[in-house]
Amino acid sequence: MKAIVLLSEGRHPVSRRAMLPAVEARALRLAEAAIASVPGAVIEGLHAGPSAEVVGDAFGHGLSRLVHLVLPEGDDPVPALVAALGADVPDLIVAGEISRGGEETGMVPHLLAAALDRPIVGPAIAVRPGDRAGTWVVDEALPRGARRRVTVAGPVVVTVAETAPVARPFAHGRRAAGRIETRPAAVLVPT
Repeated sequence: MKAIVLLSEGRHPVSRRAMLPAVEARALRLAEAAIASVPGAVIEGLHAGPSAEVVGDAFGHGLSRLVHLVLPEGDDPVPALVAALGADVPDLIVAGEISRGGEETGMVPHLLAAALDRPIVGPAIAVRPGDRAGTWVVDEALPRGARRRVTVAGPVVVTVAETAPVARPFAHGRRAAGRIETRPAAVLVPT
């Protein structure tokens, strides 16, 4: 089983400094919890953009592997993400609902799900494997504190609510030990 956490470069709301969005650190925590009971399951980070320096902070929150798809500044990341995930779609793709502070629209997970022809659910506060093979049980956060539990057949894209459990504490030692695999971004050309 494989889970992918989509990572992006956000901006601090006051200083405007580049940072890993808090909701994406929460996405990492949610993905870890989702596959914790599955022997041999792995989690990878995936980032498409000009630099992976800031998203490398995800290592400090427990990520062990990050793939960086190099894109020029301002390019749309969706085609590169689709090309990277299209051949080998993971069982679970987790993304922040919206990263906050950058130039995000919140549409990347939705466009990715549509391009990969996968269901999308969220905003989630918890995910776990379902009782039937290939299914996921997702607890969604609704307005005014309401919750809804849905079961969906995977592979699936899950957006993470800002109210999901907080990220693991940041550890500089884990951050320093993390390694980023850099690849040129391949983009699918429509036929």
